[in-house]
Amino acid sequence: MISIGSPPQQFRVNFDTGSADLWVPSTRCANPVCTRHNQFNPNASSTYAPLLCGRLPNQIGIEYGTGMVTIQAAHDTLQWGSMSIRNASFGEAVEMTPDFDAQFDGLFGLAFPTLATQGLDPPLFALADQQKLNANRFSFTLGDTGGRLDLGIPPDSNETTTTWIKVTQPAFWAVNVYGIDLPTRKRLKIKTRGVGLLDSGTTTILCPSPVAKLINRIIGASDNGLGVDCGVSTTGPTFRFRLAGRDGQNNITIPISPSQYILGDGVPEHGCMSAFQVGGPKDKWILGLPFFMNRTISFDVDNTRVGFTTLDRDALARLRTAGDSQDYATDDNDGYNVVVTGPRIESTNQVMPRSATASQQAASAKMLALALLVCLV
Repeated sequence: MISIGSPPQQFRVNFDTGSADLWVPSTRCANPVCTRHNQFNPNASSTYAPLLCGRLPNQIGIEYGTGMVTIQAAHDTLQWGSMSIRNASFGEAVEMTPDFDAQFDGLFGLAFPTLATQGLDPPLFALADQQKLNANRFSFTLGDTGGRLDLGIPPDSNETTTTWIKVTQPAFWAVNVYGIDLPTRKRLKIKTRGVGLLDSGTTTILCPSPVAKLINRIIGASDNGLGVDCGVSTTGPTFRFRLAGRDGQNNITIPISPSQYILGDGVPEHGCMSAFQVGGPKDKWILGLPFFMNRTISFDVDNTRVGFTTLDRDALARLRTAGDSQDYATDDNDGYNVVVTGPRIESTNQVMPRSATASQQAASAKMLALALLVCLV
């Protein structure tokens, strides 16, 4: 949960490492997609200030694949847990397509400012500029039923168990993907040179077509990941992604277990699907939420690097307990903030995880932007 305005108006947002903009639905939007969510009322906030283009409101269209939003840029007080940012920039969504009819109200981008829409300054970097954190970093820790988002360095952080690699370019949180170990009889290894975007706003792992089809055949799914037996979540093989940083140093192997890549709601009759989806050309990947499961991934702004920490059983047990709680935030007055959330990977029908449509549309746009980024560098 975040709040915007004075007095504060609360919103449930999708914290998204694959984009950089913060936007929420506005009361200026009358279509049903907007009205089914919490809406920001600028007239109810004493600290609201529109961002004007001449004498007119500065309205900007943002495309996410086939879906899009139109935002009106503005400034207001933003409350994120115990952290407060005055004159924070954000977008009021005045138009939203049905692709965003999801469980969250809006998006909270955590990528670098170079990805932000003109006129918007990502709140995370505003916190960094105001030196309100004990370190300019954040981390996601996700288990099977619960998770947390930490700002700064958590007091229980163990730096010695974290492996860091440099991001490829400071725009997306992207790393090099140079292979996957597949547990076939021949111990097949896929050698590839690609760029993988670490994207908490996508519910699947988008792979080059040949890779996704091969993996899905191994686990008994169709090429598009549908129709997989839910029992594979306990009996399936573990796939190991090989990653490297910009400098080619600190190579790391990340295991993806079957409990991470088989998506469902826990009811076998509803069916399950594979998280490995066809998503782009041979050298582009989007490493979504299943890639985050059962580990902590830390994002270091100042040093443009990401860190991977494997969770032990005690840490996973604490996350399961947190998953039964309501959202809350705490602060130890040392630049450290914790947001605890409930489950992030669920499904509401037979084959499609909740919010998958919206996140896949967003992923399509990210894949295109990532392709352009790679081509231009």
